[in-house]
Amino acid sequence: MIKTVLFDLDGTLSTMEEKDFSSNYLKLLAPKFNPFIEPEQVIKQIITSTEVMKNNLDVNVTNMQAFMNDFNQSLGLAEFITWPIFMEFYQYTFPELKDLAKPEPGGREAVEAALEKGLDISIASNAVLPRIAMQERLRWAAIDHLPVSYLPSIEEMHFCKPQIEFFQELLEKTGRKPEDCLMVGDDPMEDMIAGKLGIKTFLIERGDPQASLPFKPDYRGTLEDVKELIISL
Repeated sequence: MIKTVLFDLDGTLSTMEEKDFSSNYLKLLAPKFNPFIEPEQVIKQIITSTEVMKNNLDVNVTNMQAFMNDFNQSLGLAEFITWPIFMEFYQYTFPELKDLAKPEPGGREAVEAALEKGLDISIASNAVLPRIAMQERLRWAAIDHLPVSYLPSIEEMHFCKPQIEFFQELLEKTGRKPEDCLMVGDDPMEDMIAGKLGIKTFLIERGDPQASLPFKPDYRGTLEDVKELIISL
């Protein structure tokens, strides 16, 4: 019996052009490290350290620790210098990117339908940003006013999608069993891998519906279809 709906954010509850967003994000962030490091070097290191973080499988290392350890060691900087720069950016500058992300039509309605059904809502977006940035992204999806049971962040989580450990940890954080959950996302790999644990999956179709998929979703369609499925539960 479904008790919790896990919603991805980017491409599911909010819309953005990923390349355009990433480019503007890095252009705003990199200069914040002047005069310590040139912006070009910062951009390259952020990309590299993000990959290190995504590949980390050490349960004793948070995503933040995996990223910051590689970032600081590679640039020869101390965390007491770099982390405050990141946090100031996310608090004051990151919100400037809001115009590059829009609520996905039907997203808030699907979330509201789940809440009206008495289901819990947790976010299953990749935990690569601090909590303050994740909360901002809820505003971009127009669901910041709705009760979210769990919001993953770089500070708390130890794994990233598409590692199956991400969803295992998410279950631990939410106190749910796989059969209690429905995962809704648009990525055939990063989101649908949740099905390997026994979590029901719903693929928001963005491409060719006939294309082969790495994991077969239990359901597929639009956000309106998600809403109708939730109502029928």
